[in-house]
Amino acid sequence: MSEHESDPRETEGERILEANVEQLMRRAEARPEVPKEARGRMLDRIREQRAQSQSSQHEDAPRRATHTPPSPVARKQGRRDRAEAGPADGKRFRPLSAMMLTGLAALLLLGWLFGVGDLLRDGGPEHEPVAYRHDGLGGREIMLADGSRALLRAGTEILEHGPHHLELVAGEMLIEAAPATTSC
Repeated sequence: MSEHESDPRETEGERILEANVEQLMRRAEARPEVPKEARGRMLDRIREQRAQSQSSQHEDAPRRATHTPPSPVARKQGRRDRAEAGPADGKRFRPLSAMMLTGLAALLLLGWLFGVGDLLRDGGPEHEPVAYRHDGLGGREIMLADGSRALLRAGTEILEHGPHHLELVAGEMLIEAAPATTSC
């Protein structure tokens, strides 16, 4: 077969493709039409609804003319009732509550930053440190709060701030530490 000759299968497929494209184009160009009977029924319903709405407007007209606005007391009562009922979904934005909550959070943060947090975290105010001073001759042995023993030389002063927290103010000392206890 030469390159100018066409395969019969290709020409048949092309013809089917062309026919499908033409059929789709005809369908796309045709505008859908409502049957005349259905169109007539829809127009009749629209006319009936329009006539009913116009007649109800004329019936309501005298009541509207004699309507008096509510008194200020009634308006205030209505506002109060609406405020108590709240919105339909049950949610209500309360700016005062939001501001109070934000202020409380800011106050807690500032308190924490300026040292109140340390007191809360550590379990309360620190106890006054216990001072040990040895001015005599020789050594002096003392028992510390955590069970450790300290041997103070003459002229030594220490402050015990709590268990495992000593401050050497002056002099020299020797400590025999108690075994650490692990809490599980």
